[in-house]
Amino acid sequence: MMAILEGEFQELASEWFINENEALKITTRLHDDLNPDTMKDMYASSNRYLFARKRLLGPIESVAKQRDFISLPMPVALYRKGVFVMTGDTSMSVAIVNFFTHNFVWLLLIAVLVYMLTHGGIWGSVKKLLGLGGERIATYKESVKWVVSHRPDDPRVAKAAMLRESPGTGKYKHRLILTYLDANNEMLSDAKGVPYGARRDVDGFDAEFDKVFGKNDLIVLD
Repeated sequence: MMAILEGEFQELASEWFINENEALKITTRLHDDLNPDTMKDMYASSNRYLFARKRLLGPIESVAKQRDFISLPMPVALYRKGVFVMTGDTSMSVAIVNFFTHNFVWLLLIAVLVYMLTHGGIWGSVKKLLGLGGERIATYKESVKWVVSHRPDDPRVAKAAMLRESPGTGKYKHRLILTYLDANNEMLSDAKGVPYGARRDVDGFDAEFDKVFGKNDLIVLD
């Protein structure tokens, strides 16, 4: 029985962080409680370990409640129900909160400027924020989707073609021509003589487009 009591006491002492002085107080209180009648009840118990734990827990809790309250050495701000509650010396905490409260707009502007300078310059970032767009990159997937959805209702159409030219017009580096061919690979036009398809000036092509083009500038889609 004593071995069970000692084992449970060691576990509880570890869980409750019992120090040496507290252990002596607990042992003194247990001296009167662990009498022959208690030992008999423990022996007859269906779970002697649980019985021992319950007997030990009362004195341990009683001693633990006598511990001194330890205050926080630094000011701490707690957030409760949408309100900051300061504890301890609040002078520094209040100063920090006031600084961020009164300078929020300026801090936000500085953060935006840093973002712009590190992401393609201020004008490029402004264009993106205003939806004016940045580089025009032609993607292979969207181009294929376009030639399929805009296929002319002309029985002569046998295939589509994609042609890249450099340079493009104005500031653009490339021109992408999407067109339609007959069975003899001749470019087709409508009844007014306007070639079928579209012409787009772009800054570049995505990785899939470059892979399909390879060293060539023409792609024929049957």
